[in-house]
Amino acid sequence: LDNFWYHHKFGTLVTAFLAVVLIICGVQMCNRTSYDVHVLYAGPWFDCATSSRVSALEDAFAQCMEDYNGDGKKVVAYRPIWIMSDAQLQALREEYAGREEEMPYINSTLLAQNAELLNAELMTGEAVICLLDPSIFTELWESGWTCPLTEYVDASALPENPFDNHGIYLKDTAFGQYFTGLNQMPEDTVLCVRNTSILTGIWSGEEAAQAHAWAEDVFRWILAFRRPDAG
Repeated sequence: LDNFWYHHKFGTLVTAFLAVVLIICGVQMCNRTSYDVHVLYAGPWFDCATSSRVSALEDAFAQCMEDYNGDGKKVVAYRPIWIMSDAQLQALREEYAGREEEMPYINSTLLAQNAELLNAELMTGEAVICLLDPSIFTELWESGWTCPLTEYVDASALPENPFDNHGIYLKDTAFGQYFTGLNQMPEDTVLCVRNTSILTGIWSGEEAAQAHAWAEDVFRWILAFRRPDAG
């Protein structure tokens, strides 16, 4: 053994290290969650990332989808990004004028980081279905980053909207009115779908088309949803 260790110490250490790395990677791959649909929220909703809201929103979307990847589970990846515009910050300060001690704490550093995070998410993220503040949605819409919803849903199925059917207010859908979490989002939250062409630069064309097709199906389910308490 002493002789073996003397001549093969380096190779043994390298082999042991690689074995440990492979075991760790294998365990992580086995435990990795496979998502059916990715949903992005970006806007000034303070509760967007609390655990109860995240769970409620993921459960709501799971009610309007199938097990697309065939793993026996319907799993939604909800990605919240809290972000506020300068106008929204000013409006908040004016709302709490004279009682500043009651105003929610605004972390300016976090806001700046989240602005960069949103840009990165829009460029390289996997979310197809988006819930956005109108200011963010409008910027994306005007830049051609949103999909016309009439490409796969008849215009008569869409609520009236000022967005040329590229987005609809979540509150104008039975889906947004019924489910806890969704009905607590800001009233001007816009529901939209990212353009497929944005995703093809991130995934292969086949993967992007598949993700978009699943999102389209979820969107159809959302519009077809009827409140069970509506009678």
